Amino acid sequence: MCLAEIAEASGLPKSSAYPASKAGLIMFTKCLAVEYAAEGIRANALCPGQILTYMK
Repeated sequence: MCLAEIAEASGLPKSSAYPASKAGLIMFTKCLAVEYAAEGIRANALCPGQILTYMK
């Protein structure tokens, strides 16, 4: 199980490394899923969206 985010779906100004790393993590998870599927091992990425918090 990998924890990624929906930030990989769109670029953000002045933060190219963050969405790129999340996109890489999602593709890594997809590759793991294909690589180990024959052995019955699953790989998933959890990609939460925005969450309302009181943080500023």
